[in-house]
Amino acid sequence: MTMHLPQFITTNLEAILVEWEAFARSQAPSGSEMTTQDLRDHAAQILSVIAADIATRQTAEEQHEKSLGHRDPAPTSNSPAAIHGRTRQGRGFSLPQVVAEFRALRASVTRLWLASGHKRGAIVDELIRFDEALDQAQAESILKFSEEAALARDTFLAILGHDLRNPLAAITSAGHVLAQRDAEASDHVGSRILRSARTMNAIVRDLLELARLHLGGDIPLHRKLVNLEEICRAAMEEANAAFPEATYQLDVRGDVLGYFDGDRIQQLFANLCSNAAQYSTDGKHIALALQGEPTEIVFQIRNFGPVIPAASLPTLMDRLTQVGGDAMDAGRPANSLGLGLYIVREITLAHGCMVTVESAASSGTLFQVRLPRAAAA
Repeated sequence: MTMHLPQFITTNLEAILVEWEAFARSQAPSGSEMTTQDLRDHAAQILSVIAADIATRQTAEEQHEKSLGHRDPAPTSNSPAAIHGRTRQGRGFSLPQVVAEFRALRASVTRLWLASGHKRGAIVDELIRFDEALDQAQAESILKFSEEAALARDTFLAILGHDLRNPLAAITSAGHVLAQRDAEASDHVGSRILRSARTMNAIVRDLLELARLHLGGDIPLHRKLVNLEEICRAAMEEANAAFPEATYQLDVRGDVLGYFDGDRIQQLFANLCSNAAQYSTDGKHIALALQGEPTEIVFQIRNFGPVIPAASLPTLMDRLTQVGGDAMDAGRPANSLGLGLYIVREITLAHGCMVTVESAASSGTLFQVRLPRAAAA
């Protein structure tokens, strides 16, 4: 008995999803820890919509109009394909990777159905219907992906302007004071200029790292024997310049010498210190710790502020995740570029380790990095 394509898709849904998952895993951004549910996303719902579309009767004229894209209903942001595009964009997939998923899905369904023993001449019409329905799903997904990417880009630029405007205004104001040759105010003004310049330098530094990573480059490392206590104190001073109201307390235990890229590690520590200061609500008291262990050095930083929901933790350090729509849910203010934690993640990956995050009302938010000691090159 011949099984029509809609029934074949429904009956063999799991086999199709297994292939979808395997391909999606090969496309997932490096460093992402995506579960089976994450990888499959809305694939089952997309296939169900496609099967229902194929099973719906249509005239030759309707089919012709649809093949030209004239009869497709307006893409909806609530369709499974549209939601898939939005979530893939939030997960750091590129547009070509999303298109490749649909291309692989088309190939999988076609190959599996042909392999089931159907006569090719009898299935041409249903394959045409399948291609049309899949093209529509792909169009909906790409449209939503592009909308989300454009929103993230526009928000990013708006926040960048906001973050640079404040220190620039401070420098301008300080310049006016200095122009009046008020010696009594010079020391205060000089400190304000230095603090503002450091803030802008940190923003530009993170932007340069983002540009490097966007172009497909890795963060270069120049390892040498360094003292992480000295580096951590320098990072605390750097962050304190931008957040003078913050109070940092560092606890050091054991041997904290190792072969690391000192500049990158300072950038990592400074970004985490700034992040903790920006989101603390208990008087800006921030606890840091360095623990030397036989094969690694453990760095921890804890602050008390808005609790980060468990659902937000897996994507907290993704690129621009703070400006992608989940910022307020994660306790993040709207005026955050979302670059600092992304750069932290990339630096730790370059050093062969990961960042872990825990957040609870009773114990605060804890970031931990376990840096493996490396032999001298």
